[in-house]
Order: sequence, then C-alpha cells, then structure tokens
Amino acid sequence: MTAEIKQAEVIVRTPQSPEPLIHVDNLTTTLRLESTPSGRQFVAEPTLLMDRVTLTPEACQQGLQFVAPLLADSATVAGEFSLDVSEFRLPVDESDPEARAKATSIAGRVTLHRVETGLRNPLLAQIADLVARLTGGQRAQLVQVFEDTVVDFEYRDGGVYHDGLAIVLPELSNDLVIRTSGRVGLDEQIDLTVLLSLPPDLTRSIPVVRRLTSAPLEFRLTGTLDDPQLNFPEGRNLLDELAGRLLDPADGSQPATVEGAIGNLINGLTAEPKGKPDVEKTASGILNLIQTLRDGKRKKKSQDAPK
Repeated sequence: MTAEIKQAEVIVRTPQSPEPLIHVDNLTTTLRLESTPSGRQFVAEPTLLMDRVTLTPEACQQGLQFVAPLLADSATVAGEFSLDVSEFRLPVDESDPEARAKATSIAGRVTLHRVETGLRNPLLAQIADLVARLTGGQRAQLVQVFEDTVVDFEYRDGGVYHDGLAIVLPELSNDLVIRTSGRVGLDEQIDLTVLLSLPPDLTRSIPVVRRLTSAPLEFRLTGTLDDPQLNFPEGRNLLDELAGRLLDPADGSQPATVEGAIGNLINGLTAEPKGKPDVEKTASGILNLIQTLRDGKRKKKSQDAPK
C-alpha cells in the first residue's frame, strides 16, 4: 500500500497544554506499507516535517529534549526550528512494546535558527559552573545556539543519538564554544560527550595557559536530564591530560604529573608577561578547577567503597 499526502495540516495537542504541541501546514509526503522478513513496516519517505516553527518551552520538553538536550526544561526560549526526517520505519505486526521500540528506526536532522535560552537547564548549569571556575569570571546567564546549527539525530535501541549541537555563552565570549554529542534515552538517562573550547582572549600572552587551552577540553555528562553528573571521559584521566599540556615542550619525553603541571603553571603565571592579563583570576580559576576535579574523583571513590 502507498499513500500520498499533499498539502496537509497536522495539529497535535496534549491534555496538559491547550496550545498545539505540533502545528504543521502544507505537509506533503509519501507513506508506504512494506513487507519485510521480520514483518510489515510503516515507512515514510524523506520529508521536511517542520519548517521554521516557533520554538516554545513545551516543544523543548515534549520531544526536542531528546535531540537537543541542552534545551530541555527551558523556562524561556526564543527562536525557530526545522525538522527534516530522512528515515522513518515503524513495525506494524510487533505487539511487544520493547521489541517494537527496538525495531523502530528514525533518523534526520533538526536545524536551530537564532535560538536563545536561559540557564535553568541542569546540564547547562553544570557546564556554566565549570566555565566560571576555569575562567575565574562570573557565571553566564544566557545561552545562544550557533545560527542555523544542524543537529543530526538517530533513534535506535530506545534512545536518541545526536551530534552537532554547538552553543556559546555570549556574555563571556562568542568564541567560547561548547559542543555536545551522545545519547538520551526515552527514560531520560544520558551519556553525553562535552567539548569545551576556550577562546584565545582568555589566555592572552601567558604561554602556559595558552598550552592548557590549545585543544578542547573533553568531559562526560551522565545521570539524567534532571540530575546530570559531570565526569571524566571513561578510561581517561583528565588531570594527566591537563598536566601533559602544561609541561614545557622541551620536556615532552618526561611523564606528565599533576605536581609538575601545577609547578609549571605557577612559574608561568608569575613570569612577567607582556600586556596586563588578569593573572590572579586565571591562575585561581585553573587551580580551583584542578582541585574541584580532584575532590569529585575522591568523592566518587568514597561512594564506591564497600560499607
């Protein structure tokens, strides 16, 4: 069976909100019912499902949070989004909910247009706190998504995987870029990779700090959308990585140690730099970050220890 839908209007409402969750005009697509070795599947042809739809807190909480988790639980949000579905396969004959969810395949991309939001989102709050410690500055209150950011997504095995979400904290710097990728389960369990790129103007003329921020810092967010936990990447020691960046290139053959890194950091910051960078804030922020990461690692070991 093949069905063609032309210039349709689709409105989706929920009992919780009188305003439409989804309102699509002029929808044109083709639907098919296909027979496969595992049973019949409902298939939709690639289509632009939404084109520059106004973004609302309800949309962020009732579907979009799986593709763009940094927008989840937004109290205030501005901008538009487009939804382009490239693959949609839904099993028809499978009666078991878990098996049906596992066999379902959805992929596409969400484009975010001129999107701004606050920091009510717990994931954003964790990242903003980290940035404040690292830069020794004030905590940001506003988040902007890169203009026309394209976020690729794929639903499989009960979770949505995304890649390409990029945001900035404009109150601090338009060059301070935070990128995320990873999985959000339908149960809102998360496993995300966060890449933090610090702008050159934060390092100024301090060579040791410039080496520290020469490549994006990588973190991992686990837990849930409501209760995220910022950790080290699995199997890696961020402290050793930071220490390695802080070592003098001439000593690159020597093993990286935290103690050596801190020593080089202090020596670099106390040297007389050109210009007038805010040395005390930068040094304090980096040392506070190292101490915070150490404390978090000790806390985790203490929690994991047998009672």
